[in-house]
Amino acid sequence: MNSDATALLEQLVDRLLSPNSEAVTPIERRKAIQYCRRILGSRVGSTIVEDETHLSGTIQKHILAQNPDQSEGQRRAVLFAQLHTKLQHHAALSKPWAILYFLYALSSKPSHNSTGQAPCHPSGPFNHGLWTHTRGLACLDNASPMPPKPASSTSQPSMAITELSTTDQTSLELSQRSSETATNASLVPLSDRLPTSPDIGEPQLIVDLLFTFQGIDGKYIRFDETRQTFQLKDKLPLSAHTAALATQLATLGGYYRQSKAFVDNKRTDATAGHIAQSLCAFLDQELTKHLEFVATLESQHTPKAAACQRPATSATDPPATPAVTNRLWSVEARSQLTLHRLRAWLVTPTKKLQFMAHLAHECQSLHGSTLLNRIHSFATHGDPFIRDFVHQLMLAVSAPFYDILEHWLFNGELLDPHMESFIITYTDVNRGVWGDKYRLNALSIPVIMPSMLAVKIFNIGKSLNFLRFHCQDHAWISEQCRIMRQDVKLQYSDSFALEVSIDRAYRAMGGRLIDVIFTKYRMMDHFEAMKRYLLLGQGDFAQCLMTSLDSELSRPATRVHKYNVTAALESAIRSSNAFYDDPVITNQLGFGLDIKTPSDLGWDAFELRYTFPAPISYFFPPATLRPYSRLFVFLWKLKSVEHQLTTLWRKLTINARTLRGLSSLRREIHHCHGVTGEMIHFVNQLQYFILYEIIEKAWTQFMHRIDKGITDLDILVSAHQHFLLSISSILVSSKHDYIRALKKLFQDILQFKAIAEQLYDYALTEKYTGRPPSAPAAMVTDAAATIGSDGLGSSSDLQSHLDPLHLAKRRMHNQSDALRKRICQLLESLDSSSEPILRHLALRINYNNHYHWNPRARSQSISHRSGKPQSLPRSHSTSSTSTPTASRSSDPSTSGLK
Repeated sequence: MNSDATALLEQLVDRLLSPNSEAVTPIERRKAIQYCRRILGSRVGSTIVEDETHLSGTIQKHILAQNPDQSEGQRRAVLFAQLHTKLQHHAALSKPWAILYFLYALSSKPSHNSTGQAPCHPSGPFNHGLWTHTRGLACLDNASPMPPKPASSTSQPSMAITELSTTDQTSLELSQRSSETATNASLVPLSDRLPTSPDIGEPQLIVDLLFTFQGIDGKYIRFDETRQTFQLKDKLPLSAHTAALATQLATLGGYYRQSKAFVDNKRTDATAGHIAQSLCAFLDQELTKHLEFVATLESQHTPKAAACQRPATSATDPPATPAVTNRLWSVEARSQLTLHRLRAWLVTPTKKLQFMAHLAHECQSLHGSTLLNRIHSFATHGDPFIRDFVHQLMLAVSAPFYDILEHWLFNGELLDPHMESFIITYTDVNRGVWGDKYRLNALSIPVIMPSMLAVKIFNIGKSLNFLRFHCQDHAWISEQCRIMRQDVKLQYSDSFALEVSIDRAYRAMGGRLIDVIFTKYRMMDHFEAMKRYLLLGQGDFAQCLMTSLDSELSRPATRVHKYNVTAALESAIRSSNAFYDDPVITNQLGFGLDIKTPSDLGWDAFELRYTFPAPISYFFPPATLRPYSRLFVFLWKLKSVEHQLTTLWRKLTINARTLRGLSSLRREIHHCHGVTGEMIHFVNQLQYFILYEIIEKAWTQFMHRIDKGITDLDILVSAHQHFLLSISSILVSSKHDYIRALKKLFQDILQFKAIAEQLYDYALTEKYTGRPPSAPAAMVTDAAATIGSDGLGSSSDLQSHLDPLHLAKRRMHNQSDALRKRICQLLESLDSSSEPILRHLALRINYNNHYHWNPRARSQSISHRSGKPQSLPRSHSTSSTSTPTASRSSDPSTSGLK
């Protein structure tokens, strides 16, 4: 304070003390000046609302009340109104309200009576001291030397008023206390300096409640750890109504402690994600606002309310005049807090903190999307205040979630260290880059986002990642990301506009990836190559490959040399139309030997393979191409059977003219020709059915799906998998019985081929040497066993059965019978299948009813499929036994192809 202000303050103190200036000592004058300095330097704000209009009306009412003559009072009130109008238009005055209030306070100060006694409770700007010489300086020794802090400023006026309302003797005793005692007393907590009288008033309870609202124990209200709420102390001298009201208000402190504990625990939790941290930040911000509100309440509350409760005056105090009483209740009482006013003020804060405490309890163990879902569930609350609060909360809490998605959308990278999004990343190098590195967790999609929108966001980021890191399409990506940043705004709001922009970006990104894969990396060429080579769609290549590998694959699989197979594969490419294919395609062809048992031949272990080049191989890892291997093994087996039958037919045709004059084998040769032609017809019909009815049909559907429009590469991969599944479910599925029957039939055909070649070798030997060949030891053993089982023991019978030609004839007829039985079993299995296409295959093979089987089994199978019994007798069936047979003559030697 400068010298001019100090001089003015000293003059003001001298004027206030002028009635008794002769009795004022220099020490008392110095204390009064120091006290005024502390008042001027304090941060205690005025509790009076700066309403100039209201103050003007109050002054006019005061003028009317002070004049008994009504006309005189009205004249003075009108004069005041005119002066007030001039005061408002005076340009030199910046605070006319303060001037009016100061003048009003001076006019309201009561005059001293003849005995020199002061009124009990003066008000106005000088109500903190300096009333009279004997009363105003009595409390100066107890005053704190420093300006009061805002948190404890409300208690000092109460102490001053209490001290000023005591007797002069008590005031003199208080003035003799030392400054050290006053300093120590100022360090005692405010809750322990409350009056200890048996009667607890509302001001003391309100001070305690203000501490409670901040989660701090007061003098009368303590926190109960068992009940987790604030409770009044036992046996307090309070009415039941006051105690219930105070307990009700104290619950706000319990809500504050619960919310504060949740925030503190989550801040120290290293596993808490960004979403949980955002929730804590929002709750902490609301708790800070709550503390600011409590500070406002504390500034509004001053213990002057004790003076407004009209306490009984002492015998030495003069009776309060009506003017003093009206002034106290009109100015001070209206600005004081009471329990009922406090309850009205705390309706909204209590509702907010109660919801925050409930939210903290509900979200204690939640994480990521589950936390968002739990908070969003309150968005449909019936209370509009809660709905608005939840909306603001979701805007803050969902921000980290949308930040993760934005980085995924615009950069193709996932920054989610706490796994709070619905995208999962795997760092295992053995996983596929496209299908396995990133996965969509449908259970982690929050309810604030539609499932289809989440799928599109996932695919956009995955496509962007693939284009950037594997296709090096950087120029297009930079331009597209710039467009998406302007178009896509991820936030908690109406999702309709977001869905439109995401759908636009999804189509652009998916279309670009499809275009790059199809044009730059020629995916369709690779699809067609796999169909032609692995599914044996290019017949000349398959035939050349089989011819080149005939000698090598006839060995045991363990003795097959890979360099010979490699040379045969290259020879087949050069000898067929595959020679004109792009080397990029033919270079992907390879082979493998899948040896399951040591007895496997090379035909059983050989497997042709096709390898996708990068980056197409990322879409089709080896696990997704296993159906190609299974299909190739089946089709290769069928092709090898056809090759063996063709070789046999060529041998029969070449030697037919040579063996024409051999009368002893004429019937057997004719029978061999008939069975061989029958098997060739069966294999050709089966190959035609597989190629055109199954593979080409599935391929046509696959091409139709591509031509229809592929917006996403996952759709293309899914369509290709459906293409493979539609073929493998019919040809290599283990649930079909006809697959096992067909494999056994292939083995029987190869055995028949070996027997037929052996028969022709015997015939050629007899033709060119003129004597019958000797029987091998194995054939002799088989013949002896057959004779023993038939009961033939004569030497002539044994000699006839040991004849090699007779043995060859017998084995041929037995094998041909076995073939026909196997075909009948296969047709029965096909005809009883639930697949219409397989029943069509049975009809195609047996189009002329050449093969017969038990009609009862077929009827039962059809009845089982249709759900009702049916009887379908076959007019051409002549066998009454359950053993499948073929339509032929009773003499096997005269049977042939009909």
